[in-house]
Amino acid sequence: MSETVGLFSRQIALIAVVLVLHTYIGLHIIRRTLIFSDLVLDQLAAFGILVGVALHIKYGSPISYLLAMVAVLFGSLLLALINPKSREIPREAVIGILYALALVMSLMLTDKLPGGACLCGEDSLRLYGMGELATDHSDNPCLYCTVAVSLYITA
Repeated sequence: MSETVGLFSRQIALIAVVLVLHTYIGLHIIRRTLIFSDLVLDQLAAFGILVGVALHIKYGSPISYLLAMVAVLFGSLLLALINPKSREIPREAVIGILYALALVMSLMLTDKLPGGACLCGEDSLRLYGMGELATDHSDNPCLYCTVAVSLYITA
């Protein structure tokens, strides 16, 4: 019986430590309005791994993890330093832009890797039913109408 109590008391103590740490970190994230920053950092970690693959570094090696960590630290530095000057621009917009940039960089790098074109090239878009996105629509009048309406709304 005392062995069971000892085991559960250690588990409860560890749960309390994790609860306190996650509460503190969560409140800090909410206070700084960095709610979706984990998505940016995850995408940057994937980009760091892809850079390692492009440099012929074996996936899962310590150097591969180091590249991912460097990319995440760079993203953390950007999130810490970039503050919108205007109150009209929410911090989530900056986070969304950083996420989009990290995603596009990952896709561009994947396209240049050997065999990567089949993962994000025009043929794969057709495979997923999005081949229309990859083709040229410059002769479509709806394209110009959409661009004009979008510019009018954002102006």
